[in-house]
Amino acid sequence: MKRIVYTNNEGGVSIVCPSASWASTMEKLALKVVPEGIPYEIVDAADIPTDREFRNAWEYDKGFKINAAKKQVILDKRADKEKDVLIQAKIREQAITALKAEGKLTADGKLVVSIK
Repeated sequence: MKRIVYTNNEGGVSIVCPSASWASTMEKLALKVVPEGIPYEIVDAADIPTDREFRNAWEYDKGFKINAAKKQVILDKRADKEKDVLIQAKIREQAITALKAEGKLTADGKLVVSIK
């Protein structure tokens, strides 16, 4: 199967897959879907990377490659999310410890509520 590949306005790679009902040529589909003036290529689907981990860092110019700077941004965001998860877990742990120390949390994790 063939695919249409081009660099979109956001600097990413767009991949167009024709629907099963498309009965015309890939060139006609490209004229229909690729913005005017944007270069494109028709490639074999097998030439498109199957590893999508860094999909937002892909670039295309006679072949796919991963932009190192974009890849680093993805890795940095992933690390920030992982740090946030660890920080939130630490905050919960500290809150539980404080509640237990104040006698407001039972050993099995139930909150002690006193109604006045």
